[in-house]
Amino acid sequence: MPGRIVGETIDKDGKPGYVLTFQTREQHIRREKATSNICSNEALVALRTAVFLSTVGRKGLREMAKQSLIKTNYMKNRFIDAGFKVLNINNIFKEFVVEFDIDVKKISEKLFKNKIFGGIDLGMFYPSMKNYLLVAVTEMRTKEEIDKYIEILKSI
Repeated sequence: MPGRIVGETIDKDGKPGYVLTFQTREQHIRREKATSNICSNEALVALRTAVFLSTVGRKGLREMAKQSLIKTNYMKNRFIDAGFKVLNINNIFKEFVVEFDIDVKKISEKLFKNKIFGGIDLGMFYPSMKNYLLVAVTEMRTKEEIDKYIEILKSI
């Protein structure tokens, strides 16, 4: 979606005019004159969320959560079956941590070459977690994609 949507209106004299709506930034206003955060607009994010939730509804949101949980557990079990060490095996929802014997940068590069974002290298934030990867799974992933992810890891 573009950074802003321009709408057409009519002024009090009946002349056409243009207004910016759903804008995420105030790039058209000098920085010192801007009335909100220059880089973001939380109201737009809230509106987007409200529109999304109204389209999926309560049952749709519940189904999304259910699918995320099922697929996360499927991936967690695939990691375990393949011999990888999963740290938090209980009470997981959408993400978990995996410890590797090799540098996760190599793993991330290999996955990325296959157009897969492998996760977050926790060593970037916590030096003591150099070979740990935070893996996330949502309802959008398929079992075939998860299987491909694991097969790539097994080939490294």
